[in-house]
Amino acid sequence: MPAAIATIPPVRARVMELIFETLRQYTRVSLQEKQGADVEVPAEWGGEYYPSYIPEGYEFDEVIGGTLVRNVYYQNLYGNLLLFSEYGDASSTRLDTENADVKFVMINGNPGMLVEKNGRSTVTWSENDRYFVLSADNMSGDSVMIIADSIVRIK
Repeated sequence: MPAAIATIPPVRARVMELIFETLRQYTRVSLQEKQGADVEVPAEWGGEYYPSYIPEGYEFDEVIGGTLVRNVYYQNLYGNLLLFSEYGDASSTRLDTENADVKFVMINGNPGMLVEKNGRSTVTWSENDRYFVLSADNMSGDSVMIIADSIVRIK
């Protein structure tokens, strides 16, 4: 029986930056596309934010979710998962903090919490009307923070 396999190519999202140009009589403020900062986003993502950095060796696996929460999964050759989740303002989740190392951190100027337990590092924080959870197996908290700091608005 013949089978067809369809792949959905990723789309490129533009990243914008705020520019201040100080002139003699005034300062001009504008948005311009940040050069070299394109983000490869799975076409089915649908969220407003996405990581601009995924560590080498991790491959896109799948996107799961709906209107209140979206999850994107990456996996490396060793089966270690990397999960980025974007939650809407009417949603909630639970983090396992029992007997964990918990630190309060800053991500892109926003307060967050880093949880390290049993080889898994998880960081959560909010921006505007969204909050995020980024979790990785067998990855240091510092490495997870680098990914978290790479999250950019794509819509």
